[in-house]
This record gives sequence, structure tokens and C-alpha cells, in this order.
Amino acid sequence: MHPLDNLTAQEISSVSLLIKQKLASATKTVFNSITLQEPPKAVLLPFLNGEIQDDIPRRALAILIEKGTGNVTEVVVNLTSKVIETWTIVEKGYQPTLSPDDCFDAERIAKSDPKVIERARVLGYENVDLVVADPWSIGYSGDEPEFENKRLVQLFMYAREFDEDNHYAHPLDFVTVVDLNLEKVVRIEDLPSHSDFAARTDKPVKIPRKPLNYDPEHLSKDFLRSDVKPLQIQFQLPRRLGPS
Repeated sequence: MHPLDNLTAQEISSVSLLIKQKLASATKTVFNSITLQEPPKAVLLPFLNGEIQDDIPRRALAILIEKGTGNVTEVVVNLTSKVIETWTIVEKGYQPTLSPDDCFDAERIAKSDPKVIERARVLGYENVDLVVADPWSIGYSGDEPEFENKRLVQLFMYAREFDEDNHYAHPLDFVTVVDLNLEKVVRIEDLPSHSDFAARTDKPVKIPRKPLNYDPEHLSKDFLRSDVKPLQIQFQLPRRLGPS
């Protein structure tokens, strides 16, 4: 195995098992990522130069997040010796990348919030299953101290007219901010709505309801052109030149 090969499924399972055995049973901790811990350059260069050496130990870096507190831990596991080499608590103010599970959780939390459900209802969408919450990362500028050291996701809100509808054609007029560690909505922000934002009142904004889909099964028969000529490709072999 090459020292830079990605971790195998079996190696990832071994890492998670070793870490779970060390974790306290009362602690709700989730894995953010488990990736290869690449060897140092000084160790890797002799291998790349073809020099004879012993096998380079395989190591993995696991990043953990404790639910509720948001504490982040970095763990280095030696897969060759099957031992945990380092267990490091990351200082406050740092958060690892958003995972696909984080995005799914953020949408679930947003769509379960009573205030979000009511906002969608007022805009004409009583079926929350037709509401879409699109997760994006959010920066911390220092202006909101209550958001410091939080694991936040902002979700742009859309809706569908039916299950397979293009939801980007129906943007809602608010953004939902979710705290993943507390698993709750912490803010709902209004979005500007074209030229009427300055004179906006408590009246709900009119959401565009016209369907704008591009899947063939949702298009009318006359949507695609029927006068396109067939494409013909012809090959011509080069002439073979005789002796000069």
C-alpha cells in the first residue's frame, strides 16, 4: 500500500472503534471526519526516492464534536499498532468543516421550528414538506457576541409547488440560522425583496409561484425546438503520399 493511499473502509471502521472504546458512554460525540494523516516529508521522501526502508506506519486523523458543548477534539490513531497516539482538545473559536450530515440536520431543525413553519404558512405553503432549507456556512464578524464559538449554519429558504418542482424558482423572503450543537433555530432574518424592501410593511411578500422547470417530463411538448437539423460527422482519411 502506498503511504498516501486514502483510508480504506476497514481502516475507518478500526479508527472509529478505537475512539468509541475511549469515549465516555454519557458523552454524545459525533465524528466530523476521519482522514489519512500523511507522513512527514522527511519520512516520505526516502520512499518516493526508491530507497529501501521499513514500511511507513499508517495513521489517521479523526475530528470529533461533542454535542451540546461544541467542544472539538483531534485524535491521531496509529493504524499499524492499533493505538491512539494523541488526543487533543481544540481551543475555543475553531470549528471543523460542515459535513453532509450537518447539512441534513440543519434542514431538519429549521423545518421543525414553529416560527419557520408559521412563516412558510403565511407565505402560502402550509405543507412544510414542500419547503426547502438550503444550508450554507456563516461567518462570525464579532458583532454578535451571542454567536461566538457557536456552530452555526444559515439556510436560505425556498418552496416547491409539487415534489419534483424546481425550488429555486420560489425563493422565500427569510433566512434561518441554526445552532447545530443546541439543535435549535437561533435567528430568522428578513431578506430584501426587490424595490419594495424600503417601504415594507407587515404584509407578507408575494412569492413567485410560476413554475420554471427544466426536466423534460415537466416541459410542454412545444418547449423544445423541432426544426433542428441532424448533426452529420464525416471522416476523411489523409492521402498517402508516394516516395519523393
